[in-house]
Amino acid sequence: DDCITQPCQSLRLNITQIAVLKEKIKELNETKCAIEQEKNMLLENNKHLEESLELMQSEFESMEDYWQKKSMKRECFMRSKLKSAKPNFLKWSSSRRNMKNC
Repeated sequence: DDCITQPCQSLRLNITQIAVLKEKIKELNETKCAIEQEKNMLLENNKHLEESLELMQSEFESMEDYWQKKSMKRECFMRSKLKSAKPNFLKWSSSRRNMKNC
């Protein structure tokens, strides 16, 4: 009698195991799907961040060039003013010394 019922119990156990495995597969597929969605979201976010970084680098370089040119223009302006003021300063300084000596 045991020999006859044994295959049925074994079959029930296998059906139960199959059901559990199917449920596990379903859960794993759902997890995989969620992970893929998160991955895609992170890749998209990374792409936006890289584009923003490139834009900021470009703007930074542009501003750096602007301020460098502005600084050079100011330096040239100050040199020209100093150059044109030097003779006047020397005249003024000489005249002051002459006034003190008198």
